[in-house]
Amino acid sequence: MPHSRPRILFAWEMGENLGHANKLARVAEQLEGRADIIVAARNPAAIRTMGPQLDATLLPAPFVPSRVLARGEAQGESFAGVLASSGWDNPQNLTALMEAWRNLMTLLRPDIVVTQAAPTAQMVSKQMQLPTVILGSSYDNPPLTVPMPAFAPDQPRSVALALRQEADVLHTANTAIAALFGAPAAARFADLLRPDVSLLMTLPQLDCYANTRDEGAEYLGPLISDTVGATGARWANDDRAKVFAYLRPGSAEAAKTLGGLYRAALQHQVILVAPGLVEQDANRLTERGVQVFDSPLRLDKVLPDSDLGVSHAGHGISAGFLKYGLPQIAVPTHREQLLTTQAIARAKVGLGMVGSFDAAAIQALIDRTLTNSKISLKCREVSDFIKETGSAAAAQRAGQEILIFAAKIDLSH
Repeated sequence: MPHSRPRILFAWEMGENLGHANKLARVAEQLEGRADIIVAARNPAAIRTMGPQLDATLLPAPFVPSRVLARGEAQGESFAGVLASSGWDNPQNLTALMEAWRNLMTLLRPDIVVTQAAPTAQMVSKQMQLPTVILGSSYDNPPLTVPMPAFAPDQPRSVALALRQEADVLHTANTAIAALFGAPAAARFADLLRPDVSLLMTLPQLDCYANTRDEGAEYLGPLISDTVGATGARWANDDRAKVFAYLRPGSAEAAKTLGGLYRAALQHQVILVAPGLVEQDANRLTERGVQVFDSPLRLDKVLPDSDLGVSHAGHGISAGFLKYGLPQIAVPTHREQLLTTQAIARAKVGLGMVGSFDAAAIQALIDRTLTNSKISLKCREVSDFIKETGSAAAAQRAGQEILIFAAKIDLSH
């Protein structure tokens, strides 16, 4: 029987933070009542955290847990190389993962597959000749160039390694495709993932591939989750600078940044969100006057009066800082965050701390950033742009693009 509205499958496969769930939930909400929505999520609970009332059929997604690199093994030097630690380094494992996605899509019979950090689902949907949309911010929606852009294009060794890794991953994918679909080999890695529609949910200031995007690339804007969380934080009404920090304890970088905030709290107000922070560290910071929270806060209640943001450069929180015109300090803990930190620095909307540093260096960087008028001016300009275009409108624009695309699809099957 033909159906009158499109059946849309949202797929999330890689990554564990709430930003992925937020992207899916915000855009899927725009399609409620106009499409039948199915969400196959790596973490279904996260979808309900970010979209508790979302009218969707929620399912678990097939995925391979990220593999810890072996001692001496090189990390991925491009998006293709990163996939080697997510199931794309072993033909047997990748074939099984693809089979699971194929079976899910066969059962669900979607009209459109929208992938968010779901490259295997993207590859399978293309093999099944299903219309596809990639919904990504930056790192998870790379330019599909030949070859794929290296993360460190100014380093010849990195570029050479990226080429070798891409060739290896392409070979693995082609082996799996032949086994499962009997299809001919793809000549280029980019062709495995090329969608019918690409939705780029970010700003140029946060795009780690800004230098390699097509000149006409359309930035729809970031999907900022600033109305979810607790409301218990309050700034004191005094002249001290207000520093908001969102950190993930457990890394050396986080520990040093916490030390810097402890020192900075002698002069400045500090609100810290640090899920999983051990009680001893939380008590020590609290005694210094830092307001410590174990779960996310509503950013719209705390950032408008803040003067500085500190984070690991997750895309969502960095976009939130830009929305409210905050200069930011980025202390990355992995490659994606490092690339975002570099984008922030290039755009002159913040500063980053990488390499060898200590708590004193973080304190000094906080003071330096708070007094940098050029960064403050640039951040206000970006904030004004976001307000003019409407941060909520990013989800609306993405939803509209999907519906326009859906109108061209034959729904008669």
